Amino acid sequence: MAAYAALLSLARTIRLILHNHHHSIFFQQFNQQIDHLLEQTTLLQAFLEDFPHGDDGLQPRIRDVASEAEGVVQDFLSKQIQIRLKSARRSQDVQLQTHQENISDVHQKLQKVTKGMDSIVGQLMKSTKDSTKGENLLKHRDSSSASSSSGLVTPTAGRHVVVGFEDDLMTIKHRLCGQSSKLQVVPILGMGGIGKTTLARTAYDDQLVMEHFQIRAWVKVSQDYSIQEILSNLLVSIKPSNENQCDELLAENVYKGLKGMRYLIVVDDVWSTKAWDDVKMIFPDDDNGSRIIVTTRLLDIATYAQFSSSSAPHEVHFLDEDQSWNLLRQMVFKQEDCPVELEKIGKLIARSCGGLPLAIVVIAGLLYTVGRTQASWEDIAENVNVAVTTNYEQFAKILSLSYIHLPQHLRPCFLYMGGFPEDYEIHVWKLIKLWVAEGFIKSSESKSFEEEAEEYLEDLVKRSLVLVTKRKPNGKIKICGIHDLVRDLCIRKAEEEKFLHRYVGEMLHENMKYQHRISIMHFNLNSLHNMYGSTIHAIICFQCRDSAPAHSQYCSLLRNFRMLKILDVVNSARVDLLPEVFELFHLRYLAVG
Repeated sequence: MAAYAALLSLARTIRLILHNHHHSIFFQQFNQQIDHLLEQTTLLQAFLEDFPHGDDGLQPRIRDVASEAEGVVQDFLSKQIQIRLKSARRSQDVQLQTHQENISDVHQKLQKVTKGMDSIVGQLMKSTKDSTKGENLLKHRDSSSASSSSGLVTPTAGRHVVVGFEDDLMTIKHRLCGQSSKLQVVPILGMGGIGKTTLARTAYDDQLVMEHFQIRAWVKVSQDYSIQEILSNLLVSIKPSNENQCDELLAENVYKGLKGMRYLIVVDDVWSTKAWDDVKMIFPDDDNGSRIIVTTRLLDIATYAQFSSSSAPHEVHFLDEDQSWNLLRQMVFKQEDCPVELEKIGKLIARSCGGLPLAIVVIAGLLYTVGRTQASWEDIAENVNVAVTTNYEQFAKILSLSYIHLPQHLRPCFLYMGGFPEDYEIHVWKLIKLWVAEGFIKSSESKSFEEEAEEYLEDLVKRSLVLVTKRKPNGKIKICGIHDLVRDLCIRKAEEEKFLHRYVGEMLHENMKYQHRISIMHFNLNSLHNMYGSTIHAIICFQCRDSAPAHSQYCSLLRNFRMLKILDVVNSARVDLLPEVFELFHLRYLAVG
C-alpha cells in the first residue's frame, strides 16, 4: 500500500528530526505545524490499518500529500545543514537573508501540505457514515498503539497441530522423560514461525509428560520482560497466592515451591542471556529428573542456557513438501478427506508456503473461508504470494520481532539481503565487500573490516535470519541465502524505510528522488540512460538483458548518478572502464563485465 508506506515514512522522518537535538533546532519556528502534521499522519495511518480497502479513491491523495510533506521537511533540513557548512565562507548578512528566505519558503510549503492532510481527514470524517468506523477513526489518536493481537484465526484455532513434527516431538519427550536424574535444560531453536512454541506446548500437554512431572509451569519471557511478572506467573502455578511480594521474596517462594519436586518449566521466547540469568537461579537441582524447556531464535541463547554441553539444542527445521501438504490438509479438512479435485492444487499451494508452518496456517485459514471449490482454490494458488502478503499482518509481528530485536549495526546488513533475487546463492566474499563499501561495518583496532563483517554475518546466522548453504574447510561461510518469507520481510522493511528499492522487469520512473539504493532484476540496462537520481548511491544489477549498451549510454548513466558509491553491472554485457568512472568521486565498489 503506497499511501500507507508514504505515511510511515513521513512519520518516521518527523520523529527522527524531533528526537535529534541538532536537527530539531532548525524546526523551532514550525513546532506547531510539525506536531499537527505528525498527529494527522498518525490518524490516517491508523485508519488505513483498520480499513485497508476503504476509500480507495483517497489513497493516491494520501500518498501524494505525505510524500510531498516529507520532501518539504527533508529539503529544508538539507538546506539548513548546507548553510551551516558554508557559514565560514559567507558574510553574516548573506547568511541571515538566506535563512529568512528558507524560513518563509518552508512555512508556505508546510501550510500547503498541512491543509492537504486536513482536507483528507475531513473528507474521511464526512464520508464515513458508519458510526463505528467514524468512532474508531477518532479513538485511534490515543488507543491505536494499545490494541492487542487476537492471534491466528484458523479452522483449528486452539489446537496444537504438530504435523511434520512427529519425530521432533518424540525426541523432546525422550529428553524430558529420559533416565538422567540431573537437572537438564532442553533448548528448542528456530526462526520465528517455525513451530518452536507449538512443539514445546504439545510436549508440555502430553499425557505421559503430565504424569511424569509433579509440577509444570509455563512462562513467556519475550524481549521486554518483567522479572516480577515471570516470578509471579511461576508462583501461581506452584503455590497460588494473592499477596503482593517483592522480587526477592517471589524468587525465594518459587525456589521453595520447586524444592524436592520433579518439575517441568517452559521458559518461552528468550531473547537475551540476561533474561536467562535472571531466572535460572530459582530452579533447584535435586537430582530428581527435573527439566526446563527454553525456546529461542538465537543460537547463542540456546547454547548459553544449557547447564552442560552433553546434548545440543534441538533445532526445528522447515517442513518438506509432503509435511507441508499434510499440515495444510489437516488444518482445512480436519479428519475429513480432501476432495480429489482439490488435492493437486492444494499441494501446489502448500509448496508455495516455503515449509514455514505459520505461513501454511494462514493460507489454510484463507482456504477455509473461500470454500471448497476448485475455482476458489485456483484463485488462491494463482495469487498465493499475494495471499501470504495480504495476511502478512497476522504473522508479521512474529517474523518482525527478529528484525525489531536486531542491534542497529546489523539492521542495514540484514535489509541488504532483500536486494538479492529469490533463492539466490549469495557469495560471502561479494556480500562482505558490498557491506564494507556501504559503510555498514564499524572499524575495529584488532580486526579488519572483512573480519568484522564475517562476524556480522555469523550473528545473523545465529539469529536464524540467514541460512548457510556452504562452508569453507576452515568453517567460515562461503555461500549463504535467506528463506523466501524472511526475504519478504527484508523487502518490506527496506521499502518502508526507504532503504532499498527493487525493480523487477517494470519500467523505471524518471524521477527516483529519495531513493538511495536500487536493485534491478530482469531489466534492460539500456533504459537506465534516461534516468537521473541525485540521491542514489548504489546500483546493483542481476540478470540484465543487455545487447552491448553503447558507450554513450554508459556515459549518460554515470553522469546521472554522481553520488554513486556502488556500481555493479557484472551480469550485463562487458563494458570497458570509462573515463567517466573516475569522475565518480564517491565510488567505493565497481564490478563490470
